[in-house]
Formats: sequence, structure tokens, C-alpha cells
Amino acid sequence: VSVPVAPAPVAAGGFELGGHVRNHGLPYKDKMHYAGMNWVKIQVHYGEGAADFVNLAHANGFKVQLSALGGPQMVVQPGFEDNFAAWVAQLAASGADAIEVWNEPNVDAFWRPKKNPDNYVKLLKEVYPAVKRGNPDAVVIGVSLATLDMEFLDTVLEKGALEYMDVLSIHPYCHPLSPEEAQIFEKIKQIFNKTKKMGNPKPIWLTEIGFPTHKGGGILSLIHI
Repeated sequence: VSVPVAPAPVAAGGFELGGHVRNHGLPYKDKMHYAGMNWVKIQVHYGEGAADFVNLAHANGFKVQLSALGGPQMVVQPGFEDNFAAWVAQLAASGADAIEVWNEPNVDAFWRPKKNPDNYVKLLKEVYPAVKRGNPDAVVIGVSLATLDMEFLDTVLEKGALEYMDVLSIHPYCHPLSPEEAQIFEKIKQIFNKTKKMGNPKPIWLTEIGFPTHKGGGILSLIHI
């Protein structure tokens, strides 16, 4: 008996989809393509290189987003912004299509001893021109907001963060609420309107996401491949 094969999903409009991989390989690249993914994201820790992975991903038809992350204690070291920016410039020069500056700086686990909007904007200010020197076409992704910490967001915007990014990113995890209960989409609209009101509207990328699949049940979260 011949069983018809369903066609692969096709992304429409300006929406683009990607997967977050754990290591520097692409063992499930065919499944990623089948799902309509044309981006791949990977976290890169301070001092690591990414050229081999960027080349591998590009050779397999993916654009690459690197999440550039330093150790949480780095932020109290004198001159760390310059060192971090120089390293990120090397990542940009490797051909990365987009670079996310730090991961969730509004969370103490990633920025110690506690979140500091002023220092994060200072970091963005150093990293942005460094990325553009390394690769003028690389997209600089800023904020990388964990949950929807509007207090942190408002402060970094007031400090001029929009001048040092091409895209504003958020990680709108909302467990145990559903996206509707947490008003995720309304808040995303509010964030865009904030940037628009400030005269510098930015695209908003959801570079991580997770939410409950049903009340009291499992969570649909970031897929690690």
C-alpha cells in the first residue's frame, strides 16, 4: 500500500524559525530543515571560538545566531567590557549572522552579584561597534530578557541601550501560566511601542521561549537538539 508523505512545513511571511543546539554539531539537521528551520542558535562561552561551527551551519543552509556569554563573576573585573568586546568581535569575524550579547543579564545566575542595568548598557556600548568592525552585516541582539522583567527593560532603555543593538530579544517563559494568561503577546506589543515612542523602534526576536502545554501538565520549551 502506498502511503502519501506529507510535505514539509513552509514558513510564510517574515517569520523565521530556528533551533538551539547543545554542542557544535548538527546531528538532526534534516529534521530541522523539515520543521522549516533556517536558523541555528548555540551558546558560546568567553574564550571559545565558533568558526568551525559557523562554517558547518552555513554549509548546511543555516544562518547562525551565537549567544555570547561570559562567566557571571566577570562583570566585576576591571576592564571586562573591553576584553569581552574584543572576543565577540572575533566571533563576528568568523561569519556569525547574529550575536546575542550575554544571556539573561537580568538574572542573578548570569550576572553577579546581582543584575545591573547600568553595567549591561555599558557592555552593549563596547560590544556593538566591536561586532560591526568584525562583521558589518552581523545583527547585534541586545537585552536577552529573561521572562518579562519590565523594570530591568525600562531601565536599560532609559540608559540608551537602543543605540547599541539592531534587535531587542526576549525569553518570554511564563510557566505555570499559559501565554494568554501571562499576556505575552500584549506585553511584546507594549515593548515594541516603548521603542517606537523613544524614536528608535527595534524588531523583537524571541530567542528562547517556553510555556505550559496545558494546565497542570508539561511544558513546551526551548528545544535542545
